[in-house]
Amino acid sequence: VMNLIVIFATPKWHIDNVIALILGNVILMTAILYLFFIAHASKKINTLALTTVHTYYLRSLLILGLAVLIVPYFFMIHVPHDAHDWDFFVVFANTSALHGRTFDHLALTENQRLYFLHYPNNQWFGMIQNFLFAKTTLASKMFLMTGLSSLLTSSSVVAGSLLAKKVASEKMGLCYNLAAFGFLPFYVYGAQFYTDTASLPFVIFGVLFIIYALKATQTTSKILWWIIALLVIFSGYYIKPTV
Repeated sequence: VMNLIVIFATPKWHIDNVIALILGNVILMTAILYLFFIAHASKKINTLALTTVHTYYLRSLLILGLAVLIVPYFFMIHVPHDAHDWDFFVVFANTSALHGRTFDHLALTENQRLYFLHYPNNQWFGMIQNFLFAKTTLASKMFLMTGLSSLLTSSSVVAGSLLAKKVASEKMGLCYNLAAFGFLPFYVYGAQFYTDTASLPFVIFGVLFIIYALKATQTTSKILWWIIALLVIFSGYYIKPTV
């Protein structure tokens, strides 16, 4: 049905449309097969001994963390020579042009200084990029930004696994690791150092620390975890409130 809708809704076909249709079907079928795999694996996990689950959980967590840390380098975006033109590239291009100088060196146009005046969170994020990568070349900036973004994404995914384990069980944490390992956006979007990837760890770790606070038995520990959680969430909110 979806293919029929796409075929009849496309007014003019080009080779790009054909490739997109084929790739879309490949991704869809791969996702369905992977979901069946997770469903089958979850049934198998329920029959395992707790010691075996613990071993598999730790191994899968290590593999997952390393995969989300390393694989994004294969999807590293070659900016500014890219067909896309969304916020990530606007911030990248402008901070690359500034090289640590103040923002009044940008022209007062829609895609330069006016862009940062319109989007306060990207203004602050642009200041961070302008400071961190002031003295880098274009190639080294791409490499370092990908590394920083993948590190943030990897830590978020690991925190999500710890959250699933803490809220439910180690078996559920193992299922989470299997599901997260096959989630393609972690690898593709993890290569882009933008406000979403930068704020994601603060959200996940904030929720994780709240769970720690709720499950703590001592009052001092509860207060400490609540303070840490609120500070972490506030920091993430400052980067991107919508996240």
